[in-house]
Amino acid sequence: MCVCDICPEKIDGNDLECSIEDASKVIQATPGDLKAHNERVCAYFLRGSVHFDNSEYDLAISDFSEAIRVNSVHKGAYLKRGIAYLKKGMADPALADFSELIQLAPDYANAYFHRGIAHFLRGDFDNALVEYTKVIELAPDNIAAYKNRTCLCYFENQLDMAISDFESVMQIIPKDVIAKVELEIIRQVR
Repeated sequence: MCVCDICPEKIDGNDLECSIEDASKVIQATPGDLKAHNERVCAYFLRGSVHFDNSEYDLAISDFSEAIRVNSVHKGAYLKRGIAYLKKGMADPALADFSELIQLAPDYANAYFHRGIAHFLRGDFDNALVEYTKVIELAPDNIAAYKNRTCLCYFENQLDMAISDFESVMQIIPKDVIAKVELEIIRQVR
């Protein structure tokens, strides 16, 4: 049976070796001591991660919610549940999860990045722009944040910022052909 000694939020989702059945056994079998409590949180998170990887988002949300119920400061569960909500097109609960995660970890760029996506899905482009700017402040090499912010800037007719962002992408990844082409297109539009 797979029982975690370390919280799985530190494990890459592609390396999960614990099956749904194994995690379910841990959830059902654990008594009330602290070690069992931590194993139960771990098992909910692992099982939720397997469901997530299988695109079973309702089941994933349920397990991540249980992990949060048992351990209200489980950052990994907030992140993955929020992303599962995004996958279902549910921006409001996703936004709530990413906001809670930011309260727990104010310097976690990935939380701001996904909160930007949630704002974008809600049509709140101004706040999405603020979130991507925060990601870039916290993680200046985050290509996805630059590209998302560039798209927003382009549609909001902030072409100078869009050009600046693509130039930053080109500095980080000089051989990014798509960014190079998009940069030239925006320069021509301007």
